[in-house]
Amino acid sequence: HEMNDAEIEEIIQSYILYSKLSKECGLDGVELHGAHGYFLQQSWTNWANLRTDKWGKPMAFANELINRVRAAVGEDFLIDVKIVSDDFHAGGMDNVAMQKVAQALEATGKIDFLSISQGSQASHYAFITGTMYYPPAVFVPLASGIKQAVKSIPIVAATRINDPALPPTTDSSPARLFARAPAACRPAERTGRAAGGEPARGCWTWPAGRSAETA
Repeated sequence: HEMNDAEIEEIIQSYILYSKLSKECGLDGVELHGAHGYFLQQSWTNWANLRTDKWGKPMAFANELINRVRAAVGEDFLIDVKIVSDDFHAGGMDNVAMQKVAQALEATGKIDFLSISQGSQASHYAFITGTMYYPPAVFVPLASGIKQAVKSIPIVAATRINDPALPPTTDSSPARLFARAPAACRPAERTGRAAGGEPARGCWTWPAGRSAETA
């Protein structure tokens, strides 16, 4: 059924609760997940949000959520929003459409950066995980489109950036920061060696039959 105001408020309160708990636990910030087909992404898409009331405006829920979370955690706490550079949904939100979403999020003045992924569960999950069948850094050019659209906040590019040499973080590069999930499952000593030039080996980007990194 179409969610009523009380149900939407419950969702907002959940975000607020876990954001406050994150701050109380000593974390530096929270990420509001607006990618991969989840609720926040759905709120601004043309394929999921078909409402005709106030919540039918593409950025209505996102604006309300961001304002409320920021008010709850204060200014000394990072808030980023994960979005997609293209949802790869037929008739959906391509890179140009997502540039407008990024600009609207920036315009709130309440977030510190944007984390850029791609895809949604409604299109193809492989776009989200960036499997070994995709070339390294293949989605970075789409992230570059988002970077060009925003002026006051940095972006974080991600997916298949599984080598310290890909790509350089310079003022002219497609992003200010790059997220690398393989680093989370690589032993600390190997992370240091990779940063020093040792060839990187991914966690889930091996050929079939070798899905985990070995020492």
